[in-house]
Amino acid sequence: TPLLISSFLLCCSLKVAIKGINLKELHDAYVGYKVSQKAVERLVKTETKILKILRDHPNIVRLEDSFRIKSTCFLVMEYIDGSDLLEH
Repeated sequence: TPLLISSFLLCCSLKVAIKGINLKELHDAYVGYKVSQKAVERLVKTETKILKILRDHPNIVRLEDSFRIKSTCFLVMEYIDGSDLLEH
């Protein structure tokens, strides 16, 4: 996994932030809601498609790429320098 991510970053001239979403852990967070693992996977896939559609929106962080390794979905997003939104 680190090799794949490192290779991407070395080939890419963009500054990016990579977010890993463990689908199994996300499913476990829905305990009590009767949500299937497949439904969680579809949710993440749908959200990724929406981010790709809104790629050029000025108020949304750009999704450059996404990929999955086993039960983890990785989102490669535009890196925005500055403070965390929680600080505002």
